[in-house]
Amino acid sequence: MPYLERDGWPRGLDELLPVSAPVLLFVAEKDHYMTTSDAIRRWLAHAEVVTLPGDHHALALDEELRARAVRFLDAS
Repeated sequence: MPYLERDGWPRGLDELLPVSAPVLLFVAEKDHYMTTSDAIRRWLAHAEVVTLPGDHHALALDEELRARAVRFLDAS
């Protein structure tokens, strides 16, 4: 069953298969939707984590974030 069919964040992570691919995880300091990233950080313990100022929506508007994501994907 897909993750979002289990009501989404943060439920269902323990039931998912581990991820072995490289992961870049962006976390907003003041995210009102994902108030904690502890569960996903544990599940993706090998992830490179980048914490950015702002809220959930600011991540989508951050040009440096997009550039960093592209560099990560190019290197993977």
